[in-house]
Amino acid sequence: LHLSSLVRRLNLVERIGGKGLADLERALPPVASPAQRAARKRVYPAVGTRRYRVAFFLGCISDIVFFETNQSAIDVLTRLGCEVVLPAGQGCCGAVHAHAGEHALAVEQAKRNIAAFEASGCDFIVSTAGGCGAALREYDKLLAGDPEWAGRARAFASRCRDFSELVEQLGPIPMGDMTGTYTFQDSCHLRNVQKVAAAPRNLLKSMPGARFVELPEADRCCGAAGTYMITQAPLSDRILDDKCAKVAETGATTLVVANPPCHLQMLEGIRRAGLAGRVRVRHIADVIAEAMRKAEPAGEKA
Repeated sequence: LHLSSLVRRLNLVERIGGKGLADLERALPPVASPAQRAARKRVYPAVGTRRYRVAFFLGCISDIVFFETNQSAIDVLTRLGCEVVLPAGQGCCGAVHAHAGEHALAVEQAKRNIAAFEASGCDFIVSTAGGCGAALREYDKLLAGDPEWAGRARAFASRCRDFSELVEQLGPIPMGDMTGTYTFQDSCHLRNVQKVAAAPRNLLKSMPGARFVELPEADRCCGAAGTYMITQAPLSDRILDDKCAKVAETGATTLVVANPPCHLQMLEGIRRAGLAGRVRVRHIADVIAEAMRKAEPAGEKA
């Protein structure tokens, strides 16, 4: 904590990595320690009768920066009757490599993940990251020309689901009072590649006491765009500032997101727009987990 304060005071991140990286660092919430991540279980049993066995994709940014969001997603899935397993041997989805033209590395990561998740015997593969989920779902295209892996990649991709997509399928969901005004920013990869747009909105609209307001141009990029927010910081900032102005117009007290880079980008944008005291930026897994906890009788809450 003290080291982080010193780094910010001396503006070291911007001096070394540029404005985009400094903005990203400023948005970082407190991260989970390696000990916290190592202490978690590999298998989380379903609450009640098991409906499905779900293999959970941890992600890179997701697992370090948004560890608690992953845990919220696991909590929701187990409460809805899923046994959740964290396959050993999984790694990066390979999206960053593919976007950077590092095709061989992207293929290597895909094969690694396919092998790891095949061993889990799962019904579904779930991710809380719209971008990672899109990469996972396109392994069949990435490996289409490989006779040894093409069939395995197709089987893998067919089991991939976004968190919100599977949770809506598992409904109805017991939820308590979530009074407030909510809006939602689409993840580009979640909407355009995974074709998931209705599920997160339907979940938010179903929360007792919640008022959902559609964000104007929610389908337009927030400016994060993978490494774009770092490599093209001025242009990214312009997109972000426009996005946050539209968030303010909705009157929402909670801006809901579904992708870690979008989450970080919107945290920085809300701070810069002076909205931090009025608008919370939260992942949909955290919101739904809270709603489900509020549905429990007081004596049964974990």
